[in-house]
Amino acid sequence: MDLFRKAFGSDREDLTDLRTQRGVGADAIDDLGRFFELKVHAGAEPDQVKLTNAEVRRALSTDDYFLVVVSEVEGADARPRVRVVVDPLKQLQPLDQGEIILSGVKSSTSTIFDFSPVADSTQSTEGNEPEDEEEDS
Repeated sequence: MDLFRKAFGSDREDLTDLRTQRGVGADAIDDLGRFFELKVHAGAEPDQVKLTNAEVRRALSTDDYFLVVVSEVEGADARPRVRVVVDPLKQLQPLDQGEIILSGVKSSTSTIFDFSPVADSTQSTEGNEPEDEEEDS
């Protein structure tokens, strides 16, 4: 946090440490209401970082969200670096790591097509039955 404060020319009074508060989605907030998520790495600066669900929610909920990547903080020849990424969800590319769940379908702005019930729902399925697969013995 000290390197972050130094990079921003900040003192302790205008920056609140949120790291002990779970689910906030940020590690600090300043007196202007800007949120900062810190990712600290002992060695070289990474090109990828992971955000938790809470961090993503916070980033989506405010225009004043910053990703702060602090690196090179350990070692005899350490030359610390602080990189501040403004609006990281718009600037950085997400990697496909599986699936995402989207919530709020029913309350979304959308077009809905409702249909009448099909008159004869007992249509013949003759010839369309799936064949049972044989098990290997």
